[in-house]
Amino acid sequence: HESAHGHVYVEDLSMIPVSNIRDVLEVANLGIKMRATYETKLNARSSRSHTVFTVCIAQRSKLEGGASKGNKIAASSVNFVDLAGSERLPRTKTGGR
Repeated sequence: HESAHGHVYVEDLSMIPVSNIRDVLEVANLGIKMRATYETKLNARSSRSHTVFTVCIAQRSKLEGGASKGNKIAASSVNFVDLAGSERLPRTKTGGR
């Protein structure tokens, strides 16, 4: 979305901290439940909502023996994007959804 002042923002954006794979899967499943879908000629559950799932990972450096090594942090992120309605429109025989 874009505000009246030209600022771009994502409505209802959430950042949910997780610390293990079980938490990650719970958040992913929550996102799947919130997706809007619609049946097309090509796909029984075609996505009707855009999804951006960003995984951010940070790790603090450790000394041998497990003690923290100052403020050195290695960080990375990966974006997973599902753009709604990316099928070939003429083949799906849908419109306006």
